[in-house]
Amino acid sequence: MKEKIEFFYRVSKEVGLAEDEDGNPSECYMKLGFTLKKPISIEDIEAEREKMKDGALKYAARSLNINTSLLTIVTEEEYQKETEEY
Repeated sequence: MKEKIEFFYRVSKEVGLAEDEDGNPSECYMKLGFTLKKPISIEDIEAEREKMKDGALKYAARSLNINTSLLTIVTEEEYQKETEEY
């Protein structure tokens, strides 16, 4: 049973939230999680994610006070790879 649904986003460098080592604007990543009122089965999780996808994207953009076009949905694997600390 799953109790939480997570979404992962790449935030465009145009937003200005991050910089590279030279001080240039850089993209960054965001994770947004929702705790479910009732746990759902692993089999039903993808259908629930699909239903929540658009609303989650709008919520993420609203939280950052940006347009949704500046966010790109990424996989959990990409998020983890790009946010690992070295």
